[in-house]
Amino acid sequence: MAEGFQFDGVKYEMSSLMLAEARAIQKATNLTPLQWEKAINEGDAEAITALIWIARKRNGEKGLRFDDVDGDLATFLPYLDEPEEESEGDEGEGKATPLDHDPTSSGTPGAEG
Repeated sequence: MAEGFQFDGVKYEMSSLMLAEARAIQKATNLTPLQWEKAINEGDAEAITALIWIARKRNGEKGLRFDDVDGDLATFLPYLDEPEEESEGDEGEGKATPLDHDPTSSGTPGAEG
């Protein structure tokens, strides 16, 4: 994870995931942290909701429940990888996750700015 993302006009920084956050995500989505990152990349609504939930809690929204998270999914779409045909033997190697780059910046994905 690096940089961050923007959702509904708010920029969130997510450079790492705490164990307590990972446990909360796993409990809410039934996905391990690795499955969760992959699911975000694939546009899974539950995984994206969990990402936004954790980011908003980090931003100080006390008492925010997973089921209360809502917003315009289209604002997150620029962070998803475009589907590409995989050639034999390259099963996702080197693919960036939405948290590895910021499409609103002009820098290199994952670079510190």
